[in-house]
Amino acid sequence: MSLTNISSSQWNPESGRYRIYEQESLVGRGDVLWAQASSALMRWKVKTRSGFTIHPESVVSLGSRPNLSVTIGRVTIQEPIEVCDVLVSTDRIGYAYKTLAGHPIDGEESFILQKRGAQVVLIIRSLSAPSGEARWRRRFALLSMVQKAVRLRYRQALKPEQELSRLGRVLRSSEG
Repeated sequence: MSLTNISSSQWNPESGRYRIYEQESLVGRGDVLWAQASSALMRWKVKTRSGFTIHPESVVSLGSRPNLSVTIGRVTIQEPIEVCDVLVSTDRIGYAYKTLAGHPIDGEESFILQKRGAQVVLIIRSLSAPSGEARWRRRFALLSMVQKAVRLRYRQALKPEQELSRLGRVLRSSEG
């Protein structure tokens, strides 16, 4: 089970070590969108459509440790992770990953799609704390600001093409 408790619609983490984040956003409506968004979510598209690269870009699986990275300017940052929870049901699908040594932030992040009648909703949950590595710990305030900007991208990542923002269209067109 993950710290972000992906199987539960109610998440009440204890405050303390981690900064707590939870946000819901409407992806769209309908069974076709549900099927498309579910497939995309479980193939890492929330990350790749937000500017990250992931290898191998296969289906999310429990215990996997894909190579996740993001390039900012001329600098590529490696983000070691491990998938710690996966959920697949008729109206809720998602995964959580925890950060590993070397990641710029210590914590966990999860992406959950939920079907509510005709609505398809993306739920993003995260727990964030400064990394144990001094080079990242000193930059935690900056990393937190970057994290907020990336979350805006996440909320666009599974939307239908016609509902994307300009940035969402650019990211989708550059997707490998």
